[in-house]
Amino acid sequence: MPRSENGVKRPPVDKQKLELAVNEVLKGMSINECSKIHNIGRWTISRHLTNFKEQNSENFEYKNNCGHRKVFTDDEEKDLVNYLLLASRIYFGITKRGLSTLAFEFARQNGKHFPKTWHDNAKAGKQWVQDFLIRVEASRLEELMKEKAVLTAKVSFQVSISKKAAVVANISDQISALTREMNIDRKQLRCVSHYLTPFGSSEERYQLKLLKNKGSMAKRKT
Repeated sequence: MPRSENGVKRPPVDKQKLELAVNEVLKGMSINECSKIHNIGRWTISRHLTNFKEQNSENFEYKNNCGHRKVFTDDEEKDLVNYLLLASRIYFGITKRGLSTLAFEFARQNGKHFPKTWHDNAKAGKQWVQDFLIRVEASRLEELMKEKAVLTAKVSFQVSISKKAAVVANISDQISALTREMNIDRKQLRCVSHYLTPFGSSEERYQLKLLKNKGSMAKRKT
């Protein structure tokens, strides 16, 4: 079977999972068990574990091995990404071959040191293009995760405020209903509204009327 033009595309390494797996192996867990738990290849864990032991470091930290192929600095790669985005908008997209040509011209114009094959082919190598895209994708993914965290915090804050506002509105409605029911004004004093019906039965109202009449007659006699 012939080789693929684009090479074998492996999924990117999950930094946190790999660091956790290696640290668990250092604590005594077997490589096979860590491989099954974290869904990471045994040889990947073993390779990074061997490199870590050779370095005599205290804590394991994953580092991308494609860093030694970098031609540009981080800021220069950001400038290259922005230029590629602008070019893709103008030309309705850009291919990997176009990316390799632009990278070569960008490196040549800025006096960067690059492999001889770049100069011979007047374009960047396929391996550099692949590593560059991985770095850009990882950086963009990190930015998206930060944006998602900020957006989640804003949404949760807005939901919390909305819930509190709903609770306050509900309490306000209950107080208003209670004041109407108990006939209380804003100063918490009982008042008489024109729409209230007379209280008591007709007999009680008649007796109250007699008491009022007796009181008025007593005042007249005095």
